[in-house]
Amino acid sequence: MQFVPYLNFNGYCREAFEFYHQVLGGELVAMITHEDMGIPGLDEASKSLILHASLKVGDQTLMASDVTGDMSTPPVPVQVSLQVNGASEAERIFHALADGGNVIMPIEKQEWAERFAFLTDKFGIPWMVTTTT
Repeated sequence: MQFVPYLNFNGYCREAFEFYHQVLGGELVAMITHEDMGIPGLDEASKSLILHASLKVGDQTLMASDVTGDMSTPPVPVQVSLQVNGASEAERIFHALADGGNVIMPIEKQEWAERFAFLTDKFGIPWMVTTTT
């Protein structure tokens, strides 16, 4: 069994996933719009929204979509815990994700990890960055 975080965005899924791809590397496997799927009855603004995005980094996958106008509740993000090999890579990723975001706990050595940080990125997604070695 594998748990895969699925994020919801309010119209900026493409921008967020292009940014995550730039920061984390890996392969942007899918970036499918509502229009790509031929969904009928969509207004012009909804056609370009992302129906499904998938970023594969190593053996891990992060998925997401934009909520459409017909959804009555705002998107609810999850907290993404990112396990990183090495302090320098953790610091690089932390600083990239923190740019334009809100640092809740700066990246520092902790009892349980060489480096740990908690932040919310510029898209409102909360991240924990932890070293594994």
